Amino acid sequence: LDIALQMQINIFGEEHIEVANTLYNLGNVFYDKDQDKNLVIAQEYFTQALKIQQKLLRKDHPDIIRTVKM
Repeated sequence: LDIALQMQINIFGEEHIEVANTLYNLGNVFYDKDQDKNLVIAQEYFTQALKIQQKLLRKDHPDIIRTVKM
């Protein structure tokens, strides 16, 4: 998935909704592993996704709400 993320950044740029979606999905992969180290990594991905989402989407968008809940 990191390769997919890097490809998307190269194609779309760092602040694109597809990049945010991939960051969120990477966060879920690590979150599902449910180990302390993985939860820290997951939170980093969720935080990066949220920053992009907040720039591109309205405050009440379902993607932002979903990411905040994580």
